[in-house]
Amino acid sequence: MFDLFDGLPVHALVVHAVVVLAPLTALLAVLYAVAPARRLGLRWPLALLAVATGVTGFVAGESGEKLEHRLGGGNPTLHEHTEAGDLLKVACVIFMVLVLLAVFLLLPAGRRVEARNPLAMITAVVLVLASVAVCYQTVVTGHTGARAVWGDQITP
Repeated sequence: MFDLFDGLPVHALVVHAVVVLAPLTALLAVLYAVAPARRLGLRWPLALLAVATGVTGFVAGESGEKLEHRLGGGNPTLHEHTEAGDLLKVACVIFMVLVLLAVFLLLPAGRRVEARNPLAMITAVVLVLASVAVCYQTVVTGHTGARAVWGDQITP
């Protein structure tokens, strides 16, 4: 299921979605956390993007494992990328869960939550930290992946 699609590695097809969705979702999550007045309008787009980020992060991680086995695991740069990808897969799924919790904790159905509520403040801080973490891991994973693919193809 996560190996090939129409003869192409699934990883090569889905990885670009994660590279776009994770930072975009993180940016919206930070906005959601720090701008209570915007929460109503961001609530459902953020929830949908979080699910898309979690699913594509998981699929990219699983398909990356399949691709690594297909290529043989002898390349140390590829191994480094796979390790970073394993962390990103977990980060995307945890981020998805945190965003979904925040969407419901920071704006319960039918009423606004006071911005000074301690639970709301803690949730907002955790959401910002998780956003930074998922962006960081996306960059690290993408960089090692680009090095694994292009590292010996292009010289400075």
